[in-house]
Amino acid sequence: MKKQTIPIFFASDNNYVPFLATAMKSLIVNASPKYNYEINVLQTGISEKNQQKMRNMAEDNFKIRFIDIEPLLTDIKERLKLRLRDYYSISIYYRLFIESLFKQYQKVLYLDADIVVEGDISELYNADIGDNLLGVVQDGVVQADERLIDSFTRSLGFDANDYFNSGVLVMNLKEFRKEMILDKFLYLLEHYNFDTIAPDQDYLNVLCHGKVKYLEKGWDVMPNVDKEIDMEHLYIIHYNMFKKPWNYDCTPLVEIFRKYAKMTPYARVIEDMRMEYTQEKKEAEDLAYAKMVMRNDDIANSTVNFGKIITQDFWNTDRVGEMMEKNKGRLKVIENIERAIKEGNYNKKVEEGDPVITQKQREKYIQNYDSTKKKIRHKVEFEIANAITNTITRQINKNTEIVGLENLEGIEGGAIVTSNHFNFVDTTIIKNMMNNIKKSRKYAIIVQETNFLMKGYLGWLIRNNKTIPLSLDHKYLSENFLPTLETLLNRGYYILIYPEQEMWYNYRKPRNPMPGAYHYATKFNVPIIPCFTEIQDMDKEDREGFKKSKYILHIMPPIYPDPNKSLKENKEEMRKKDFEYKVAAYEKAYNRKYDEDYDRTKDIAGW
Repeated sequence: MKKQTIPIFFASDNNYVPFLATAMKSLIVNASPKYNYEINVLQTGISEKNQQKMRNMAEDNFKIRFIDIEPLLTDIKERLKLRLRDYYSISIYYRLFIESLFKQYQKVLYLDADIVVEGDISELYNADIGDNLLGVVQDGVVQADERLIDSFTRSLGFDANDYFNSGVLVMNLKEFRKEMILDKFLYLLEHYNFDTIAPDQDYLNVLCHGKVKYLEKGWDVMPNVDKEIDMEHLYIIHYNMFKKPWNYDCTPLVEIFRKYAKMTPYARVIEDMRMEYTQEKKEAEDLAYAKMVMRNDDIANSTVNFGKIITQDFWNTDRVGEMMEKNKGRLKVIENIERAIKEGNYNKKVEEGDPVITQKQREKYIQNYDSTKKKIRHKVEFEIANAITNTITRQINKNTEIVGLENLEGIEGGAIVTSNHFNFVDTTIIKNMMNNIKKSRKYAIIVQETNFLMKGYLGWLIRNNKTIPLSLDHKYLSENFLPTLETLLNRGYYILIYPEQEMWYNYRKPRNPMPGAYHYATKFNVPIIPCFTEIQDMDKEDREGFKKSKYILHIMPPIYPDPNKSLKENKEEMRKKDFEYKVAAYEKAYNRKYDEDYDRTKDIAGW
């Protein structure tokens, strides 16, 4: 019969490797042979040499994996400017991302690296926690200090006797996902970024309060503060906070730590650490604890803490629920962008829930669409829609700058405008350009046919402005689309086409253009007007937690088709030249070289 596999998670960086190895060795030695075990180390910068040393410690029923999730946490750290104490590394937040990154698991164990396991770890995993979010043990450090009980009760908004330690967790990931714990955590970080002395632990206590199962004390014994230790029921020793056993001889139960440390490749390293730990460093630890107690009292007295903000109905308010859903949607789109970049597909659809048009809808909305607004009713509707759009354009672009407007002065007749496509209202940036041209120009936009299915106010504006749907229907293309394009260009219209094809939310870099715009420019002998919108972050945030943007539109010199070259040659040369212009504008705007490497904090505006 196939053995059940128990998934276990640690988090560490390279500095903590000797203690991680000690914890892993103690776990392996005492684990029941009835199970297989998969140890996943969520790590930052652990060297390949150290990884291999720890892999070599595994028994036949153990698999040890090292997973680097630094890019995700680095982005979040930079974006939110998290206030981490020097005592902690960013790895303390890794446990909160397990539910999202490891969807194959419904239940896992999370263990801090400053532990040793004296009991059979399978017994902890098999603990029945029902439909609770976590199986936990009360935090010994807080319970041992009346000052911390008082300040935590005031800062968190509930009795600190219920406060648990996050270093030993049985995690019910199914319920975590159901309760949207990660989304709530990110929401609180983005909108409040509470000051705290134990960042991940405080957030978990607040988010999971009332939905935890308290386990036997022996699963998280803290020898520095636990006055009475039941040696008969001692399963995990947690050398939490100060007086670590690799620095002190006097730490209670130090001999158990050393027993397992000697079984690892790091025995000598650990012994050297103890010898080098000076009296000055020990005195600094005592001072740090006193400062921690004082700081937590300051947090409790603050006007912005968990207890004052997270009231009983906080998560039930429509406002928070709506903002969380919107933020979740944006994050999903950004994940889709990142996936498309990895695939090398820069014209891929990334928006969620875009409509799919049926043939019946195409016949109703597209095939007989009056793009030139010949009918009286359509003319009236256009005038109303155009007036509304002008008002919206002025509001959105009150801070927008335009660079290179003089490049439009020598253009006679119609032209095709190309630009990067990064949000639903970026068309107003080009319309704002049109409104600032000395010589009045009319303006039309080519949009995907599915946009005509949009409901509500925005859908009405799309259908009743001077918009031209682009469809895959061959009859429409030949009988409606191309004649409309020719007519409007002959009337001197500037027609906006997005060669990038799909909208990528707040993506700053220009993307490789598709050939359609340059085909039409050559076919109808009109120039391309290359435009590039620079997106600058403002200090204010929008309702969804992203920074608001200011736009700078860069207009480059027009690109004309060469009458001595074929359509094929022209459209390819114009396409390349347009992209070169946009790349140059990007490099000048952001003062960095264009490359295909991806950095979320730099490439996604507002992040």
